[in-house]
Amino acid sequence: MIVLFNALTWGFEHVPFDAALIASLEQAFPGEPIHFWAEAEHLRQTRAQLERRDQARAVVWRDLVIPPRHAPLGRRLRDDIVLARRLLSEAQRLGATRVISCCMHPRSGLPALKLLAALYRPPAVAFIHHAGLLSLLSSRRYHPLLTVGNGRVKQVVLGSSIRAEVVRQLPAIGPHLGSIRHPYLFDPAAPSELPTGGPPSFAFLGMVADNKGFADFARLADEFAGGQRQDHPQVRFDLIGGVPADATAAIPPSVRSHAAAGPLTREMYERLLQEASYTIFAYEPRFYSLVASGAVLDTLAAGKPLIALRNSQFEEMFAAMGDIGYLCADLAEMRAVVGGILKDPPRARYRRQSENILARRSVYGPAAVGDELRRLFSPVA
Repeated sequence: MIVLFNALTWGFEHVPFDAALIASLEQAFPGEPIHFWAEAEHLRQTRAQLERRDQARAVVWRDLVIPPRHAPLGRRLRDDIVLARRLLSEAQRLGATRVISCCMHPRSGLPALKLLAALYRPPAVAFIHHAGLLSLLSSRRYHPLLTVGNGRVKQVVLGSSIRAEVVRQLPAIGPHLGSIRHPYLFDPAAPSELPTGGPPSFAFLGMVADNKGFADFARLADEFAGGQRQDHPQVRFDLIGGVPADATAAIPPSVRSHAAAGPLTREMYERLLQEASYTIFAYEPRFYSLVASGAVLDTLAAGKPLIALRNSQFEEMFAAMGDIGYLCADLAEMRAVVGGILKDPPRARYRRQSENILARRSVYGPAAVGDELRRLFSPVA
């Protein structure tokens, strides 16, 4: 019996990850029931995503009222302690062998889970870190949240490169920190081809943010698509994702935005991604040495080659998958790559890159991540 819960997100947010994690747990522990606790609409959408793929036959779906995300930390800690007590008490009643937090506020949820795990003493508890890990490492006052009270709680990050970086910054956490790859559910896809009736197109995926390098993407758009350049006619630079209310002015005319009317539906997001030739990731290396990107996996799902600034996660991905795009040392090299593609589109190599992605992306699929989960819980497996 596995108790899995999401105590942080509503609706569609985090659904692809949670659905893929459930499928990976089913691979790791076949036939073992999973009780998944989450907000009602999040449950519905996670269940729908799995049922569309005929997965999650052993899941019991449990509604959970989750604390307000932006409540003051004191109130948040109180609410997360109450929530952790309820979940661990229920896990004890069910005889669960594993309790997994797939998404919880790191500054309140992690200490609450450690406190209650010491009281209820379940066999195995795991806390999966996401973007909040960066804030915990950014200040010494938060380091004890990571290093103290880990007797019954295994902390988990999404990638061996992230684990190596955390241990480099905080060696004391090493024995209590595990890693799995970011799980993902891939649908069958055919290899992509470069368009024959026009130039390749380039896409930025996800929410506009400084640490995602949107300003650099916009500068590339201005250089190669601005002013109706005759050497690159009709080349497109597309924003496929979300725009915060205060960021609209930062979208230049050279970028075709699909997010001005509000967040995209998942169906629209995937359709627009299929229409792109390349995805561009000018991610800030400091931030993305500690945070796994779901948008990168969306690119693999679509079979689209990527153009990325070098960081430890992209190095790990390229090492595992081979030639899947272009890994650039800096923005000057990224600019040269884009210019070279537009000057002489590499049709044969593009097809091979797409084929490599589709052949090797299974390292992020449920079977491979299931093996990692099995090893992670090996003392009770």
